[in-house]
Parts: sequence; structure tokens; C-alpha cells
Amino acid sequence: MNKLLEIKKMGFKVTWRLISIGLYGLSYIEPQLAKEDVFFFLDGLLVNESNETDRIISLICEREDDIKTDKMIRHYEEIENANPLLELRKWRAYLLKKTLEYINDDTLQGLLELTEFWVSIGMPEGSPHEYPNADNVTSSYFTKENYLRLKNRNENWLCSEMRSIMQLDKAT
Repeated sequence: MNKLLEIKKMGFKVTWRLISIGLYGLSYIEPQLAKEDVFFFLDGLLVNESNETDRIISLICEREDDIKTDKMIRHYEEIENANPLLELRKWRAYLLKKTLEYINDDTLQGLLELTEFWVSIGMPEGSPHEYPNADNVTSSYFTKENYLRLKNRNENWLCSEMRSIMQLDKAT
């Protein structure tokens, strides 16, 4: 499924900045989208007229010119002035959701996938993940119980993060 549609289904506003981060990357978010993904999403928005309709049509008319479309997306992003930290949080939530949806049931592989996810985004303070260390690596870290506990902790954190993002989206 289209990543922008999935983000919208999560209850998040899809902003030009979110699209820009998905196309070009920012901070700990690597590029996630191809231009075709963006145009597919935007085409779907034309079913209902909105205050973005003229911008969407203008952008779609330039779809064959990468330089113009990049310039237009960057311009729309600037005039929209969405909070980049909030948009990064949306991508982080989306990527964690996908990680949890497809996480391996095997204890070792599942723990490695969770750890790889959090390391890939810079091990932010306040993340729900715990990392193996000298004290727990041999005795308790790589157990089924710990895996299920950390998976559950990540799922609960994701639900809380999604609620927080949706509240902030409503406020803007």
C-alpha cells in the first residue's frame, strides 16, 4: 500500500513537509518515497476539492520535470510551515508500526529487529526500547519473556505516540 495513504489511515495529517521528508529524507529518516508514490497519493486527493487542489494540479502538471516538481514541493513545504519535528515523529511512528507488523516471532530475530529500528533512528531519549548490556546480555535479555515484554512496550509506546501526534495535528 502507498505509504502516504497508510500514514493518513493512522490518523495523521499528510503535509507538504511530511511528503518532502519522505522524498528527500531528513535527520534520521532516510528517503521513503518515490515521486510516483507522491503523485498516486495526490491524484487520490483530487476526488474532493480542498484548499490544496490548485497546488496539487499545478504539481501534477509538472510531473515529468523533476527539477520543477522538487522546487514546487520545497516551496509548498516552506509556505505551509509545518513543524519538522512533528513530521519526523509521524515518519518514526509509521516506521515503528511497520516494524511491529512484520516483526519476526523468533526471539533473537525479533529483538534484533527492534534494536536495529531504534539504532537506525539514533536511539532517541525516551524510546521504549532497552538495549543489551554486560549485565543482562547473558542472563535475561535474549529470553522469550523479555522479547514479548519489549514488543508490548513498543506497541504501547506507539499507541501513545500516535495519540500525541493526532492531538498536535488537531491543534494546527
